[in-house]
Amino acid sequence: MNQFYSREEEDEYWEQRIAEHPFCRMQRALEENPTFGYRGDKLRQAEQRQAEIFWQYWNDGARDWLKEQGQHGTVALEDIKDDLTNGDEINNLLVDIDIVLLNTGMYEERLSLYEDLLGFFDWNDAPAEESVIKAFIGESMDKLGRREECDRYFRTLLNDDPKNVEYINMYLNCLCDRKSYEEAKELLEKHIKPDMDVTEKNDVLFWRAEEI
Repeated sequence: MNQFYSREEEDEYWEQRIAEHPFCRMQRALEENPTFGYRGDKLRQAEQRQAEIFWQYWNDGARDWLKEQGQHGTVALEDIKDDLTNGDEINNLLVDIDIVLLNTGMYEERLSLYEDLLGFFDWNDAPAEESVIKAFIGESMDKLGRREECDRYFRTLLNDDPKNVEYINMYLNCLCDRKSYEEAKELLEKHIKPDMDVTEKNDVLFWRAEEI
């Protein structure tokens, strides 16, 4: 963050950032259409508006800007340090918008977003973040009703990485949403053994087992 000698200099800096940076323009538009304080239908309307704003700005420069960061050698989203208008980071903005896309049923857009992110960066040094994105891709397929494709996708992931908690947990979530509890039980029995130690990383699977 630059150091400013006056409020006028700071305001001028941010106005220039908003004019030049697609994510700053996006964030300004999102801040002007908040969801905080709303409930019921008004909350759903506010979230729908935010989802539409995100998608508009994503396609109007933000996507291409982020793709360029990957082409310049950035490993993952968390490595992108860029001033946004409220001191937040792009990764955090995308985490917030993920909830909005889910709540508004914009699953096609969510799937497209995560497929883009997976392709934009070299995730070799950030396997945990890559796993989360791949899990979200599978979940988006399921939300779209592409169940057979979702099943094949997760089975392939787990065949390559059978101990990956993100994959197991998200696939269980998809199966439970479908009320496919027998399949979920089979998946749990395959990946949770009686002599397994509970760790901070895998404890979510034991919570899933209790629910199922």
